[in-house]
Amino acid sequence: MKSIRPMNALAMLAGVTLLGTCSVRASDPNIADAGEAHIDHVARSATEMLKQYANAPVNAANVDALGVSLFSQVPLSAFPSSPSSGNDIWGYVSPGGREYALVGLNTATGFVDVTDAAIPVVVGDIAHVNSFTSDIAQFGPITYVVADGGGGLQMVDLSNIDTGVLNLLGSSNSGGFNSAHNIYINTESGFAYPCSTNLTGGFVVFDLSVPTAPVVVATWNEASVHDLIVVNYADCPYAGRLGACEIAFTFSVGSGVFIVDVTDKSNMVTIAHHTYANVRIAHQGWLTEDRRFLLFGDEGDETAFGLPTTTYILNVEDVANPFPMGSFTNGLPSIDHNLAIRGNFALEANYTSGLRIFDISDIGNVVEVGFFDTFPAHNQPAFAGAWAAYAALPSGVVIVSDIGSGLFVLNVSEATGCQQDSQCSDNNDCTIDTCLPDGTCTNTLAAAGLPCDDGLACTTNGQCDALGVCVSTDVNTIACAGDAVCAPFTCNLASGFCSCFECVSVVAPGKPASTVAMNRYLPFVTPDNPTVQVAIRVVLTNLPSPFESFEGTVMWVGAPFEVSLLPGDNDATPPTFLASRLSCTPVVRQWDPGQLVHVFDAAIVPGGTYTIQTTARGCVAAAIPRFSSPLTVDTSMWGDVVGNCTVTPCTAPDNSVNVTTDLVAILDTFSNLSTGAGKVRADIDPNLPDNIVNIVDVTRTQDAFQGLDYPFAGPQGCP
Repeated sequence: MKSIRPMNALAMLAGVTLLGTCSVRASDPNIADAGEAHIDHVARSATEMLKQYANAPVNAANVDALGVSLFSQVPLSAFPSSPSSGNDIWGYVSPGGREYALVGLNTATGFVDVTDAAIPVVVGDIAHVNSFTSDIAQFGPITYVVADGGGGLQMVDLSNIDTGVLNLLGSSNSGGFNSAHNIYINTESGFAYPCSTNLTGGFVVFDLSVPTAPVVVATWNEASVHDLIVVNYADCPYAGRLGACEIAFTFSVGSGVFIVDVTDKSNMVTIAHHTYANVRIAHQGWLTEDRRFLLFGDEGDETAFGLPTTTYILNVEDVANPFPMGSFTNGLPSIDHNLAIRGNFALEANYTSGLRIFDISDIGNVVEVGFFDTFPAHNQPAFAGAWAAYAALPSGVVIVSDIGSGLFVLNVSEATGCQQDSQCSDNNDCTIDTCLPDGTCTNTLAAAGLPCDDGLACTTNGQCDALGVCVSTDVNTIACAGDAVCAPFTCNLASGFCSCFECVSVVAPGKPASTVAMNRYLPFVTPDNPTVQVAIRVVLTNLPSPFESFEGTVMWVGAPFEVSLLPGDNDATPPTFLASRLSCTPVVRQWDPGQLVHVFDAAIVPGGTYTIQTTARGCVAAAIPRFSSPLTVDTSMWGDVVGNCTVTPCTAPDNSVNVTTDLVAILDTFSNLSTGAGKVRADIDPNLPDNIVNIVDVTRTQDAFQGLDYPFAGPQGCP
């Protein structure tokens, strides 16, 4: 039985899909920054683009895992804002029952529909101040976002997210609030608690009585707070305190855990302080579901003292008198980061060792029962890999954010067992899904005649037959709706699919008339397919040594983003161009026709041959091998940036590197002379260009002239 049904249109997609647009409105004249949100986003700075937090692409077949499997992955390149790193994560369930991952990015907050865990759909993202760290919390339909880089308390209304609409409400700067490292919202009390802020190193209290106009009502500054959780108790669990109360558990840099009674915002009282041996950065923690124990990690004890990944246990049955219950470890050297608790399991995002799952049913004998390593390169203590995990979606799916690899949508049922019937879905309306007390699932046939949905947009009034198959006999000719690109739909009554989602012929990408292929990028002109959403694939057709083993690898062009070149003496305005990265999963979108796009990626190496083709949305969904005619692009040899420079502009690369053409052309560009090769061609770093032609580029061309090997990493492969 399908416990939560995807939209019919979305159910036909495969891979990662971009859906919808983001509208913006101001709800209050006193809220700062409401108005134009620029959902196509500003270009990243060169420094941000070159941050060394990127992971190698994760091959699910080779990843180190136990009891956890990959439903899907959404790479950073699938988000419209073209982020260079990811950070925090949260989840949201819409009133319609659809499940969403709220993904922290350095450029924005991404919103991904994960209702069908195998087919995540990128709804869009909302830009914020560029910041390597940001944090997300949810209160009703409103997402609240903070960042170390500033921007206040940003608010995004998700009331219409099921239709692809994200409403940016603006940002609150109440009381002078501008930045924070983390935020926690106690949804029972209606108060938000940003911490490590510009107002105080402790925490700030926002009253969310009017959710669209948060107001600062208090601050606490007895210690530096890195993160916190805040909960309500019906009967306050410490002596001398009668009735209900609200308690904050704060994790403080250099000083351990502070427990604060925050019931009276005008008189918040610290009731306990716990420290421990080797304390460095008490980072983050969570209460067990019975609230007897607080589990937390220290982000600094691995690097400072050589400890393995360690989780500390604090008995907090009496919150005024906590006492330690020991700790547990899996023996790995990676740094612990953020954890969540679901039932009898602690799910920890521990940077380079990825997601780790521990059975905490016996708190004195904690056992690791599952893991999925999102960062397969190593498990050493480094700030790379898994940032956070969210484990509270009703479907049981666990979502994990990764600094360099984006969003992972994971199936943890083998490690944890099922918790509820919804985790046992076999995506068949004609079976009854049951989670048994021992954590195993059963799927039994439903009674014949039970109403069902066969998943086809053009049929209706389905009924289950005796074999558990949904049979629909009626035709619904107006069922196709809701897609701005293809509306109005018409149904193909023979196939049961909307015409927009059929596997149709499409136009191929075009070859630029004046731009030549360079040693580390592929240029193409976007095809003109005005009524069809398409994916553009790149096949690594013929590669030089030592990359031959990656020949035949299929990758996909990500959403384009604008890069502004730094102006030179001869530039009246800074020139710009569209760039894109490659993804291992299809990125389906409506492309504006006739745009020149430069694809930069480690998979693109000098002296290679690449085949670029287009395929329709319906072909991706049905996995039908139907592609446009191919566009073949050859990259020039390493360091070969021009051919003949006795004419202006210089001719195409001529498969040789010499002093009088290539080196002179780069030197002229370095000197900002009109006889140069041009900034895009002369900036020969294999990554996204840093927009500057400098002595490094000159030196690299000299290396190529001397016959030295290509000095950068090449393709990494795909699952």
